[in-house]
Amino acid sequence: MRLTREGFKDWGTDDQHYAGQTLHVALQMSDKGYARWEENMAFLQLLQDDRKLTDAEVKRIEGIAKYFSESHYRVDTKENVKITRASIN
Repeated sequence: MRLTREGFKDWGTDDQHYAGQTLHVALQMSDKGYARWEENMAFLQLLQDDRKLTDAEVKRIEGIAKYFSESHYRVDTKENVKITRASIN
């Protein structure tokens, strides 16, 4: 079995899988995917409360929202979760 997704590292296994079996796989972001995520997060951090947005900023936010809604990317939020990027040697 092999799983691929844009922005993530490929994942594969030679194990046997059976009909009806549930498999949970935690895919890791690729360097390119992480860079895109960081860029989007940096942009969103720039937005300020009560600030009037330009038409271009609104279009970009709509594009980012569409990307996430169509990517089936889900974020589970929990209190006191810290996400760090491990260095890859």
